[in-house]
This record gives sequence, C-alpha cells and structure tokens, in this order.
Amino acid sequence: MGAIPTVAHFFLHAVVAYCRASNINIKLRSREDFRAAIITAVLEGELDWGLVSLPLADPSLEISTLFSEPLLLAIGAKHHLADAEKITLGDLRDENFIMTGSASSVTSMILQRFSGEHDFTPNITHRCAQLSTVKSLTALGLGVTLLPRSARNPNDPEGLVYRKLEGPPLTREIALIRHRRRYLSKGAQLFAEAARAVVGPLQNKAPITQVSTVGD
Repeated sequence: MGAIPTVAHFFLHAVVAYCRASNINIKLRSREDFRAAIITAVLEGELDWGLVSLPLADPSLEISTLFSEPLLLAIGAKHHLADAEKITLGDLRDENFIMTGSASSVTSMILQRFSGEHDFTPNITHRCAQLSTVKSLTALGLGVTLLPRSARNPNDPEGLVYRKLEGPPLTREIALIRHRRRYLSKGAQLFAEAARAVVGPLQNKAPITQVSTVGD
C-alpha cells in the first residue's frame, strides 16, 4: 500500500498496532510518496491500496472516504497572533507563509482554496521538502503555515503553537483508493478492514480549540 507523507507518519502505525492487537497476520509492504505518484502506482497495479487526499475523480478507481480533519494554523509562540483571542483567514493576508513544495497535496489544496474562495494568494517565502523543516522555520517565527491536525506531534519543535481558525472550517478528506479491476488478495482485504477500523479512534482525538503548544 502507499500513503501520502502527512498520512503515512501516523496512519500506518495505527494500522500495524491494530493488527497486532487483533492477531491479524498480514505481510505489509508500504510506500510513502506524493499524491500523484501514489495514484499512478495504484492505476498501474504497483499498489493494492493508496491513501490520498480528495478531491479525486477517476472511473478506473474505487474511492472510499476514510476520514476528514481540520487544517490548523501553526505559528511561533512569539508571533503577534499567538495570543490573539480569535484568528481568521483574513488576518493572514499580510503574513509570510512557510509551505511544502507544490507536489504536496496540502499545499495544492491551500493555494486553491485561498485563491478561489478567499481571494488572496499566500506570500510563500519558504518552500520546504520536509514537514519537519516547515515546523522548525515556523517555530523560529519566520512565517506561518497551515497543517492537518494529524501533523501535530509531541516531538514538534519547542515554541510551535497551533490555533484553530474562526469561520468556515478548512478541512481535508482522506480516501482509500484501489483499481476497480485489480484482484485483491486476502491480505489486501484485511488491510482495508483494519484501515477502516482505526478511523474511529483517530477521529475521536481531542480537537484543538485554543492556543496549544508542544508539551501541553
């Protein structure tokens, strides 16, 4: 199976833990890659399953939505918005943004949503290949970024603050995809069942509503 980076880092761990706890024995081979590469690999039969973000429309694919999650504003603890009572997207219009590359599904979604629905293009001053670099530069106060809630990690850089944005929520949906005509082995079927089983506990994680810093 394959998964985009912002999903692979937590979802594969959850699926493996679930299988071990449930005595489900499958041989798992995984691939972490960008969205377009995962979709191509599924279409070409290299992967049984892919975990990618929506929207996606392809008649050759069976697409099952697994879960949705909000995007959170990540900023440095000393940023002038860190202690603001409320933060809206409009408050970010003049901010510098730190983003992953254009191949990132999260970056692509943010750019589309901002230009299409909020009528401004983020001023991206830093483009990073790794999510860890995005977090480090953000914690240093060099700009702001938007990250999926699942990207929050106890090992995040000191001083990184997460805030919920006011107004209509920015969310992303994650789907499990497969080629409609590809034969699924018993192991592939068990993986899909495990993936759907772990969604509930992951979705029930406490939401972030106020200032949240590493170590809280």
